[in-house]
Amino acid sequence: SGVAVASAATFLTGDVDRDNLVTVYDYNIVSDYYDKTSEDADWNSIGENDHAPRECDLDEDGAITVYDYNLLSANYDRQGDVY
Repeated sequence: SGVAVASAATFLTGDVDRDNLVTVYDYNIVSDYYDKTSEDADWNSIGENDHAPRECDLDEDGAITVYDYNLLSANYDRQGDVY
């Protein structure tokens, strides 16, 4: 009998939708929440795009800003590790 080993996937910074690719779809999600902050009532609420604003706070500073776009851009059009 074999042993199944589960591995946790590590996603690239900017892969907001967790599809293992950093694409225009991730940009769109970040754009939906641009200028949101952790002070906003819906910070942890899943929106119509199936994501919460906090998921787009890539630098974890409590706000969705140009700095989050910069982090996403650094990995744009890249694919994460394939297991």
